[in-house]
Amino acid sequence: MTVLELARNRRVEWECISSHPRSSPASAWTGTHVIFEIAEREHRTVLDFRHAGWDESNEYFGFCNYHWGVALHKLAQWCESR
Repeated sequence: MTVLELARNRRVEWECISSHPRSSPASAWTGTHVIFEIAEREHRTVLDFRHAGWDESNEYFGFCNYHWGVALHKLAQWCESR
């Protein structure tokens, strides 16, 4: 990953620049952008997440989409338990 934008406590955007063998789900990430944005809405902190630039016809799209969901759910549980 390379950092394209970093706004402390607000936004981070990464571009996936590494290459992996086509047999790896991570191969589908090359050239995509991972974006996290934090905002205050109605006295709550909200994390907006995007993984942009996907080829949605890629065989690993569903696999990675599911696992991002799992990871973000665990992050929410951890944050809310504090």
